[in-house]
Amino acid sequence: MKTQTNGVAAPAMTLRELGQSVISGTVKAAELVSGYLERIAARNPEINAYLSVASESAQRTAEDLDAAARRGDPLGPLAGVPLGVKDVIAIEYMTATAGSRILEGYTPPYTATAVRRLKAAGAVVLGKLNCDEFAMGSSNENSAYGVVRNPAALDRVPGGSSGGSAAAVAAEMAAATLGTDTGGSIRQPASFCGVVGVLPTYGRVSRYGLIAFASSLDRIGPFARTVEDAATVLGVIAGHDPLDATSSKRLVPDYVAECTKPVEGLRVGVPAEYFAEGLDAEVKFAVEKAIESLRVQGCVSGCRAASSRRYRCRTPAMRCRPTMCWRRRRRARTWSGLMVCAMAIGRRVRRRCRRCTARRGSAALGAR
Repeated sequence: MKTQTNGVAAPAMTLRELGQSVISGTVKAAELVSGYLERIAARNPEINAYLSVASESAQRTAEDLDAAARRGDPLGPLAGVPLGVKDVIAIEYMTATAGSRILEGYTPPYTATAVRRLKAAGAVVLGKLNCDEFAMGSSNENSAYGVVRNPAALDRVPGGSSGGSAAAVAAEMAAATLGTDTGGSIRQPASFCGVVGVLPTYGRVSRYGLIAFASSLDRIGPFARTVEDAATVLGVIAGHDPLDATSSKRLVPDYVAECTKPVEGLRVGVPAEYFAEGLDAEVKFAVEKAIESLRVQGCVSGCRAASSRRYRCRTPAMRCRPTMCWRRRRRARTWSGLMVCAMAIGRRVRRRCRRCTARRGSAALGAR
């Protein structure tokens, strides 16, 4: 069944149900894609979630899927499902700007593994989504192509750097999207826009085709309306990839089946420091309500002191500068412009830059 949203047909079903409906012929992929493209045309000018829309290729792919369904050809679980992709993920024949003028007009000669797997499952890519420049930001106000606005309140930010990915799902301009997370770029926009975002464990999803921010921290993950939909997308894109040496070889579990398991006995940690003076009353109420809901379902929650909290924002910032030599550890400027004190972790940095090594060698020779 479908519901009408601003005159545009939007599916009120899970992604799996939607895919099965396209396979059975009860829903036409071409009509579904057309509905989303109309929705994008109507809402994107004010939200600015999409940087580019692949209308022709999306319609052509949808028509091919409908023809395959009529022939009875085997189709993937996401047949006809319209998706958007953050513009730091490569897709052949589609521009990849990473939100920067530096890459304006760049067209990758290959497709990222995560996107290739979605296409193999039958998904239809609608276009590329706005983000903070090179995924460095937390409000999506740092894109060279304009700010992204929160669909719930246009005077507010959607979070970042995957703000376009979160906003597209919240505004029903995509059934699901792909984003990336280095230090919160999936989790925070999902929270700001009221959608589900999943940060996979490092190595669970291939990074091949991702324009890197910090390769030891970058991860690709899904945005969706529900937990089950996010689990469906994650199940498709997860798994070992020979093109990414850091991808895990562990078997991919059935994430959707895991969603139905009871949470009784699950231990949930609550950092006590985060409930301090200055916390917004509405935010506090919402979090406490969620904790109580989990407790009613049998979860065990408890406050824990996070003694290392003051280092949590600093460590990822330092890791983004892996070539920083030991002489420069007093202060480090991250690409986002944030000044952080590095003395706390500078003692652990053992890498020497060539200039420092050369100076030490010259001094040693001079001493001889």
